[in-house]
Amino acid sequence: MLAAAAAVGALAAVLAGLSFALASVFDTGAAHDLRVGAAWIGFAAWLIAIVAVARLGWQLILESRWTPVAEIGGVVISVLLITIGALVDALDVTGRRGSGGGVLAAVGFGLLGLAVLVVAARQSIAEFRENVQPHRRSAYLWSFGAGAAILYAIAVGLTDTPLGLAGTTDVTQGDLIASGVLALLCWAVLIAVAAGALRVGIARLATVQGLVVALGILVLSAIALIVAAATQIPVSADLTGFRVAFSLPEFLLAVGLLVLASISAARGDAFGGLASRVQPAPRPAPAPPGPTTPPAAETTPMPVSPPEPPGV
Repeated sequence: MLAAAAAVGALAAVLAGLSFALASVFDTGAAHDLRVGAAWIGFAAWLIAIVAVARLGWQLILESRWTPVAEIGGVVISVLLITIGALVDALDVTGRRGSGGGVLAAVGFGLLGLAVLVVAARQSIAEFRENVQPHRRSAYLWSFGAGAAILYAIAVGLTDTPLGLAGTTDVTQGDLIASGVLALLCWAVLIAVAAGALRVGIARLATVQGLVVALGILVLSAIALIVAAATQIPVSADLTGFRVAFSLPEFLLAVGLLVLASISAARGDAFGGLASRVQPAPRPAPAPPGPTTPPAAETTPMPVSPPEPPGV
């Protein structure tokens, strides 16, 4: 279902890009309709994502793995806040009101970062107790992932929208540039996490290669947003440059999400590798018992010869 969520999110990004491509001074007609459709489809994508996370939590409940259940509960709350933010954003865009869903989405991403940080702490303790070799430890990957989520939370808060970082209006040039830089750092950190997962042996080479390609496309999307904000704000009378500059980040975001969807669909465990349990380090074999004195060989008693009779 994560693949479906990513694919639906890609469709929302395509519609958002088309809304920029058809932007007009009066913001009416097809551009507005596309923006409304993008907002509602984006809400549907997050709704599918929360169902997918809830299914994982239910599976852990059936397996009576209560510690991971508590951690997944934190993730569910985070994604629920993002989903509610996407719903508020869709309602605001439909009613032509200023978007307020970005605040909830930013809080959701921040809580997601804290939830991942808790996982990192538990992983670190488990690895210490099990005496995992330094080159096989993965707790730092979770810490980096938490940092990436917090960076993206700040980026979403600056643009006040849970659907892409350019899919909003009434955002200052400085906020857009800052959000693009933060998104760029987020995707770069996740590339490092994917490479680290390969190094410690909890992800396959093909999966990591796909993730690097997808995240690299998202890096390009962030760079395109920075360039668009730096060159097209304030908006000039000729909207041609604005249309091209601000539709490109959304189209690149759609391509990146499609690559992630294909990875998740082709390899069901592609994103579950980082959640693998810590494998205990091999314990040394018990020392052999000390030398013992072998039991004395049994001796067969020699028959006693009867006394010779006295001579005659």
